[in-house]
Amino acid sequence: MTGPIDRRTFLATAAIGLTGCVASQASPSLNEENVQQANFELVTLPYDQWPSSNPDRQYYSPEEVSELPDLKMYRGESGATHALQTSRQLNLVAQSIRHADSTGVFEDAADRLTDAYVETATGFKNALFFPYEFEFNVHGNPAHKLPSPWYSGMAQGLSLGTFARLYHLTGRDRYAQLAERTYKSITDVRLPTSNSPWVSTIDDEGYFWIEEYPMQKPAHTLNGKIFAIYGLYEYWRATGRDDVAVTTREAMTTVRDHLPEFRKEGGVSRYCLTHDVTAEGYHQIHVRQFRQLDEMTAGTAFGEWADRYQSDFWTSKE
Repeated sequence: MTGPIDRRTFLATAAIGLTGCVASQASPSLNEENVQQANFELVTLPYDQWPSSNPDRQYYSPEEVSELPDLKMYRGESGATHALQTSRQLNLVAQSIRHADSTGVFEDAADRLTDAYVETATGFKNALFFPYEFEFNVHGNPAHKLPSPWYSGMAQGLSLGTFARLYHLTGRDRYAQLAERTYKSITDVRLPTSNSPWVSTIDDEGYFWIEEYPMQKPAHTLNGKIFAIYGLYEYWRATGRDDVAVTTREAMTTVRDHLPEFRKEGGVSRYCLTHDVTAEGYHQIHVRQFRQLDEMTAGTAFGEWADRYQSDFWTSKE
C-alpha cells in the first residue's frame, strides 16, 4: 500500500497508546482496495443494546402511527425530503413493532413509510441512495454548498440500521434486500471527484471514510461517521456476516486512528478534520459516541478516549 507511512504510523501509535488496544494493518476489502483494519473483537450486544435503540419502547400509539406522514420534509417544505429524519421516523416505527401487543398496524405503517422512502431513492449499481432534496451549506458557509439532491453517509448508515432492524423483527425478505442495497451504497467506495452518487471513500493511507457531507475535499465529519457505523454494526448483528464485520471494523479503525487529530487537548474537539470548526454540543456527542463504541468492541480503548475528551471539555471551562 502506498502513502505517507510516517504520518500513518504516528497516528496509529498515538491512537493505540492506551491499554489493551491493537494496531491496524492494511487488509484487502472494499472494492479490493487495501484498507486499514485493526483486528479487534466486535461484541455481540443484545437487541435492546444496539446503538440506535433509544428510545427502546413503543414510541407511537396505533392511532398515531396510522397518521404519520409518508416522508419527513426539511423545515416542512413540500418536496424537500429529509432522508435522516425520514429514516429516524421509520426506526421509531420499528421500535413500536418490537414492543406493541399487536403488531399489525405498525407493520402496515412500516410498509407504507418504506414504500414512500424507497420511491425517493436513487438507484446506482444495485445500491440505493436516499436523498436530501434541498441545498445545504455545510457550516452555514455558501462556499461549501451541497446542491440538491445530495446524499449523506450518516443517513445511509442510519437507513441501513433501520432496515436491518425491520428484517430482524419481521423476518421479511423485503427488508433484507433493502438493507443489502443500502449497504452497497456504503461499500461502493469512490473518489471524491466522482459524478456518480457516493458517500464513502478511501484516503491515500488506506483509511475508509464514510462522509456525512460528500464533497470534493472530504470534511471527515466525526459524529456523522460514527452514526453510520451504528448502522453497519446493526446490519452485522442482523445477519452475522463476516464481510459486514470486516467493513464495520474498517470504519471503526478509521475513527480510532484519527482521534488524536480530532482532539484539541484541553479544549473542544473538532467537528470535522477539514474545517477548523468546534461546537460544545457536538463535543459531548463525541464523548457519548466513544462510550457506545467501547460497548460495541473489545480492545479498542474508545472508553479511555471518551475520558480524555471529557476531561478536555472541563479543562476548557476553567
